[in-house]
Amino acid sequence: MRHALLPTAALLVTVGYGAAEGLWTGRWADGDDGRVAARVNDIPRTLADWEGTDRELDAREVRVGRIAGHLWRTYQNRRTGEAVTVMILCGRPGPIAVHTPDVCFQGQGCAMAGQPRRQAVPPSGAEFWAARFDQPTAAGADRTAALWAWSADGRWEAAESPRVRYARSPFLFKLYVLRPLGPSASDGADDAALAEFLRLFLPAAGTALFPDTPPQ
Repeated sequence: MRHALLPTAALLVTVGYGAAEGLWTGRWADGDDGRVAARVNDIPRTLADWEGTDRELDAREVRVGRIAGHLWRTYQNRRTGEAVTVMILCGRPGPIAVHTPDVCFQGQGCAMAGQPRRQAVPPSGAEFWAARFDQPTAAGADRTAALWAWSADGRWEAAESPRVRYARSPFLFKLYVLRPLGPSASDGADDAALAEFLRLFLPAAGTALFPDTPPQ
């Protein structure tokens, strides 16, 4: 089944922290900080021909990952049937900076094809880490293209060391984009459906998450 890998997105937030980590990251407060985290709910469920269906993370995942706000949504194109899953996590930079697909997916038995590479997404100016992951099945392998990036100011970046890069930010958003690939696709870099979706999704997400920042 081509969508078999996508539910494992929840594993990306299964992390634990010690006392020192807790002191460094601080606690997510109510008030203004909570309102920032709630902005994920303002991202439209409908983007042209793409219709979104939401899922919820387990409460333990949210608590252990110190996630103040999250969005886990699969968009499906009603004309073509193509699907793209997005996950956005928001919280303090310490917890949100860690646990990326190259660590989590491989820890669950998925093989990463090559090394993550930076991938620009025109015309937004966003830059993501990108990789393909293969999950063995009886019929061969389910293949998924994964993109991930962080933002504290409206610019999605493929940061080399996000813990350092965003250490002084009051909050941080992390975005995953997951796309099931057909058997002939190499890594998703030239996937037309994914490119079409990102052209619609990134501006809409930017407007919702960073309302005071001009869109990219």
